[in-house]
Amino acid sequence: MQHFDYPIGLALFNRPTYKKALLESLSKQTMAFDRSLLTIHVDNYQGSRDQEVGRPDFTQTTIEFARQYAHVLESQLIIPKHNQGIAKSLTALENRLFENTSGEWVVIIEGDMVLSTRALEIINQCIKQSDQYPSVAVINFDYADWEITNTRFSFVRGHGTRIYALRRTHHIERKPVIAAFNQLLENQSYHSLTYDQVLETVAPFGVYPSNKLQDALRTATSVAFHRLQIAPKINVAAHIGHYGQNNIYTEGRIPWIPAVDLLSEHNLNIKAIRLIRLNLFAIRWNVVVRRLRVFRKISMRAKWIMFKAIRFKR
Repeated sequence: MQHFDYPIGLALFNRPTYKKALLESLSKQTMAFDRSLLTIHVDNYQGSRDQEVGRPDFTQTTIEFARQYAHVLESQLIIPKHNQGIAKSLTALENRLFENTSGEWVVIIEGDMVLSTRALEIINQCIKQSDQYPSVAVINFDYADWEITNTRFSFVRGHGTRIYALRRTHHIERKPVIAAFNQLLENQSYHSLTYDQVLETVAPFGVYPSNKLQDALRTATSVAFHRLQIAPKINVAAHIGHYGQNNIYTEGRIPWIPAVDLLSEHNLNIKAIRLIRLNLFAIRWNVVVRRLRVFRKISMRAKWIMFKAIRFKR
């Protein structure tokens, strides 16, 4: 029987219904995994948006779920003193997983996902087959809404952070970028960030995200280092956070596509080059358009000030 040997990190937050669904789905996998390689980050309630709007504190309940369903030791739990938010939580998980293992890949799963029973089997297959291609830095597995119609290529351009496998070399090379972004969050909340702040911070690294969100930053960082971020046209999980915590999730809601012939040399060599170039063009064009819009606003404002000044002199 095959065994899943890659470290897994779970980013949990103040939604016990989601956590229970995720942890139960993890315990029902067709492929066994080493629970000693499991690390769980439980973000704190203190300083969170939930506390700000008056939602109850379920931090301890979430921790108990982790102990009950995942059978983790205290050393496998990361519980910060204050709320970190998703960006810092993911960074903390990545750092801990790579520090505790010498392997090349780790897998991160956000807390509002539910895995299909074959999820680890599919993730394992994708990592094994991608391992021989150094250009592949990130593999995303959270595309539940793809219409599987075009079978010419089994992979498409990936983005997002709900479920992903990260390569160690890319984790190391992008550390300064992620650290600079996280530094922005030291004195302000994730939601209060502006795009201009993010762009001013990461542009010196040659990184040009399409918006201020952390998943857009990570995608742009992969592009800047000429790495490929891919996603298989296959469903391994459902984003139950999209349905809301009061809805009952059933696996039959989303069709689970069997994993067959996911990768080929043609897919990863030829397609990788095309996608990297397309990503670079799309992201940089987006930045150019935004700057042109800002310049146009400034120009119109300057003309209005000059017009008022001329009228005043008269």
